Amino acid sequence: MGKFFVANVAALSLAGLFSISEAITAEAQVNVTTYHYDNMRSGWNQNETTLTQSSFSNFGLLQTVSLDDQVDAQPLVVNGVTINGSQHNVVYVATENNSVYAIDAQSGQVLIHTNLGTPVTNPLGCNNNGPNVGINSTPVIDTATGNLYVISYVQQSQGPAFFLHALSLTTLADSITPVQVTASGELANGNTYEFNARVSRQRAALLLSNGNLYAGFASFCDFDANLSRGWVLGWQESTLDPLPANRLNNKLRSSPDNFFLTSVWMSGYGLAANSAGSVYFVTGNSDYSGTTLNKKNNITESAAEMSSDLSTRESLFTPSDWSSLDNDDADFGSG
Repeated sequence: MGKFFVANVAALSLAGLFSISEAITAEAQVNVTTYHYDNMRSGWNQNETTLTQSSFSNFGLLQTVSLDDQVDAQPLVVNGVTINGSQHNVVYVATENNSVYAIDAQSGQVLIHTNLGTPVTNPLGCNNNGPNVGINSTPVIDTATGNLYVISYVQQSQGPAFFLHALSLTTLADSITPVQVTASGELANGNTYEFNARVSRQRAALLLSNGNLYAGFASFCDFDANLSRGWVLGWQESTLDPLPANRLNNKLRSSPDNFFLTSVWMSGYGLAANSAGSVYFVTGNSDYSGTTLNKKNNITESAAEMSSDLSTRESLFTPSDWSSLDNDDADFGSG
């Protein structure tokens, strides 16, 4: 069983343990609707006026809330949400059991709980510090539409699948029909590579920008690296329809060790966006031979900037020691 702790300290996140500030429970506080506050992932609440050095003298636990599994996603906060006829400052928490909770930030009362399907147990044997992988990444909220967007990882009879949901902030019911995550990309030899949910992990926090939703996909550890390749995918926020273009990060037809990847790990950090809508992400390692960087077909160990429709790579930075990073599985950067 996971636990959610509410204390009068600034936001703190560890696997399975979270504290949020007493300021969250106050009126007229800033909403926390995306990972690290904003699309630049600055982690800076420039409107904070409550926390001071002296306020920490009142440090203490406010509430403890039992949840159904481990929490790996950052909790999000929206103030003044009307649920069941009453207004609340609400903390939205997602678990690896594919559950989403709406919790009163002051009292710790669970206002709503929904479950989005059976999580995948021990995928490929990759350690998750717990048996289940369900909602692994931080969701994103749009207060204008009143929706929380989240990706669940669901075990089905035919195998694992990812689903993108738009959940109402007031009911946690689907406000748009969920869509299964699918994609295809063209390899350098003209063959088609299909998105494979069994060997893909959705860990990086979701991004909402320019009317679109974006998600990065990685692997489970480096297992099944002969099959797994990193992706950045996008959907229209209003319909959840996939964007016409996507980004397959490794398009090589072969590699010395049959090892591909170029995953979007980012240590769980969210994909970023600038004011013009360009999307930024960082890739991890590819073939451990340290020979497969190709700025057209394999952007291993690199930071990339994409156009908002994902059709065009606008810029790329690859560190000079990329080969040794690949060779040592010492990934470049995080977020």
